[in-house]
Amino acid sequence: MKNKLVISLLAVNNGLDYAILTGKSPVYPFENNKKISDTPISWKIEVALQGSRLSALTVKVDGAADPLPEISDEEIEASCASLKLLAVRFKECSITVYTINNSMVMSATASGVELVNFKK
Repeated sequence: MKNKLVISLLAVNNGLDYAILTGKSPVYPFENNKKISDTPISWKIEVALQGSRLSALTVKVDGAADPLPEISDEEIEASCASLKLLAVRFKECSITVYTINNSMVMSATASGVELVNFKK
């Protein structure tokens, strides 16, 4: 049985409206299991929810352009390794919580994302 509930980031992150950035990656269009373009259709922004014991969450942001162009994958990796964590805040974030076979699964979408505490 599959149940679902749509909630905000605040609800799954103990009232906090930002999360720890752990990764980003482009999503390319596929058709019949074949990549049909080198232009991304969206981006996956990976975060750890510090208000929920660092639970992982992937948030999909539509669009071809990198929503966080000011930060590289190497900088994200270095921030996690050094514990100089980068925080992000999502715009219009909607999280769907599913229960499938008594396990909780979350998926999320947002219209945008911004770094909260980043300075070059």
